[in-house]
Amino acid sequence: MLDALGRVLSKEFPNPERAGCPNRDLLKALASRQLSLTEAEPWMDHFAQCTPCFRDYSELRRLVERRRKLSYLGVAAVVIVVCAVAWGGMLASMV
Repeated sequence: MLDALGRVLSKEFPNPERAGCPNRDLLKALASRQLSLTEAEPWMDHFAQCTPCFRDYSELRRLVERRRKLSYLGVAAVVIVVCAVAWGGMLASMV
């Protein structure tokens, strides 16, 4: 059902003049969830009526999630390398 709603919102409400749309910085803040729910609520209503904003917000959310996942992978890689080096040092000291 959410997929169907997303398809409708991404096509059915054109706003070529971008009337009432937030600026890019506000979209980024919304997508990265830096605003409180109270601050974000009026814009959520706008996104339900503006296909360009819905698309921009959706793309920014995907980017935020991708960066978050990549940072977790980076931290995991560092932990593995540190453990491997420590393990190797421990084995070397035993010999």
